[in-house]
Amino acid sequence: TTSSWDGSTNVYPFGESNTATYGQTFTVGSETVLDTFSFFVDDNDHLVGSDFVDFEAYVYAWDGAKASGSALFSSGPNATTNNGGLGGFEKIEIETGGLTLATGAEYVAFFSASNLFDGVAGTSIWGYLGDVYDGGHFVYQNNGADFDALTTSAWTQRPGDDLAFEMEFSTTAAVPEPGTLGLIGASLLGLGAMRRRRGA
Repeated sequence: TTSSWDGSTNVYPFGESNTATYGQTFTVGSETVLDTFSFFVDDNDHLVGSDFVDFEAYVYAWDGAKASGSALFSSGPNATTNNGGLGGFEKIEIETGGLTLATGAEYVAFFSASNLFDGVAGTSIWGYLGDVYDGGHFVYQNNGADFDALTTSAWTQRPGDDLAFEMEFSTTAAVPEPGTLGLIGASLLGLGAMRRRRGA
């Protein structure tokens, strides 16, 4: 959606202490391997607090009302950086390692601060625009530190709006280089030989 975003329109606040989860639903097309997804975030010291926002990135299936099942991807801890100290929006790109999804299925990619609350309020604003993407929309939840609510309670949905986001898909997951495969094979053969010697 970034080609339609003006670089400044935004929605807020995301972070600690309440609106801890922002995301975008999306529908998978013919390219089914999600390689990266990105959102545009600006630490907003002028609103609530001055702390950076600690968060984790996720991809879940979307059941039309909430995240569903177990995490298909989780990133571990991340944090905003105030655009490397320069201020303004920063593009936060998350590499999934090549996540294979299903054609035609709906998912939600999101950041959540819920598991990383540190007692210091800190929020951010996100790049945001009108409805330009037909395959999904902006969703969020005021779930505070309750991460489990993301799969048990309905999220607030904004079907007329999208986040400024980018996703990179490919048709197949990356496979090891031929040389790497040879090394793996040699290692396995070596292990097998060691086991035979020990058993002899």
